[in-house]
Amino acid sequence: MLTVFDHSLDQSSSALLSMLCELYFKAYLVSGISLIIIFDKCISASNTCVQQKDCEGRKVCVNNICVRAKALGKKCFVDNDCGYNRICKYKLCWQPEDSSCYRDGDCPKGDTSTSKIGTIGQRCANEGRCYTPNAFCLYNYCQCKPNSVYDGVKCIQLVELGEPCGEENAPCRAQNSKCIDGTCQCIENYILEGRECKRVKKLDLGQFCMSDEQCAPSYSICERSAPNEQGRCACRQQTSKQDNVCRPLDGKVKKCVVRQIKNEVSYPVTDKGGCPENYYCVSMGSFTAKELKGSYIIEEIGICCPAITPTCPVGEPEPVPANYCESECPKKTHFCLKDENMVGVATCCLKPCLWNNVYINKSCTVPLRIGEACEKQSECVLNNANCEEVEKGVHVCVCSKREIEFKGKCIEPKCPSQRQPLMSNSRIVRCNPYTAPCKSNYRCDEKYGICCPR
Repeated sequence: MLTVFDHSLDQSSSALLSMLCELYFKAYLVSGISLIIIFDKCISASNTCVQQKDCEGRKVCVNNICVRAKALGKKCFVDNDCGYNRICKYKLCWQPEDSSCYRDGDCPKGDTSTSKIGTIGQRCANEGRCYTPNAFCLYNYCQCKPNSVYDGVKCIQLVELGEPCGEENAPCRAQNSKCIDGTCQCIENYILEGRECKRVKKLDLGQFCMSDEQCAPSYSICERSAPNEQGRCACRQQTSKQDNVCRPLDGKVKKCVVRQIKNEVSYPVTDKGGCPENYYCVSMGSFTAKELKGSYIIEEIGICCPAITPTCPVGEPEPVPANYCESECPKKTHFCLKDENMVGVATCCLKPCLWNNVYINKSCTVPLRIGEACEKQSECVLNNANCEEVEKGVHVCVCSKREIEFKGKCIEPKCPSQRQPLMSNSRIVRCNPYTAPCKSNYRCDEKYGICCPR
């Protein structure tokens, strides 16, 4: 876990830090940044040592300094008999006492602070130096330089988008980016805009684009003459533009339904969508949504294939061996067409939408997380959420009144007794067993955070 040290502490924040001297290190949240402050130890000004016999009484030698310690009652002959960070003295195990501080005034009478050239989180003089590479002294504490983080040993410079990464676990600076194939790149469903990764906005055929992810129609790509040049959304090979969508040139696709998914439960479909005789329904690799009685059901759509051998719905299959289809078929643009009736047969075929985009009404939609801004219902449907107006002009993916968010999806929770949870203003009452207990006759269910009848 990397610890980021803030570089913009104000005077009040500095004053807050100056009041602390309890442990060797503490964690604080200042201006939204997590800080770990490591304090110096209190020692007697003349209390230096080389070996344990140099320290008198109830003191032990740690890093050439005599520090107070407490006896643990365990007998020993050498330090290893006592365990990590413990000392064997007088044939007894001793534990150095916590006597951390950051200034002489916090130490017992006659002791002084051991502040030297600091490492990250330790005290330093404004004009002093910090031992950790790429660190500097700010508000009397050693901190990493801007755009760098502390990995526990040194300050590592954050890597910009497009720059090499991976060496020494150097992290990427931009939000929604990660190290992919040795280069900092935007994650799935995000696109580079300037120096940041922005969520993809879907475009129609003919509109200007910079990547395939931006094009909404199924089987479409961003057609560019050069990698870094702007292009336009166009239909892939072996498809053509018809009614502003891309349709297969050979017209061999006949759609059917493989299975339906409701509340994470899969229901195989016995009626294979009316495939002709000697044909069967095979998944196209994308999901769609069907409105039924005011709610949406997720359907895995397919195409009717001949019963003899699997046939790609659009275009020719990728030249991938059947035994290596799952590992070598490019997951971004293709899927492995398989059927339980043909053991060992798999074909790498083009799918309508890139990655996990949702295929609805011949268009590809980026699935949004609960709480993200939305424009249409189809963007929220994979999480069982609704695109609702939360304030004037602002629409967000939210759960319905009788549902809660659980593991990124909207579900209708049930109490262990299968009884209904406590409701208020037609919404489920949320609780926390430690800070927000339920009313009498109810208890807080820890799994869902809802109030259930006792």
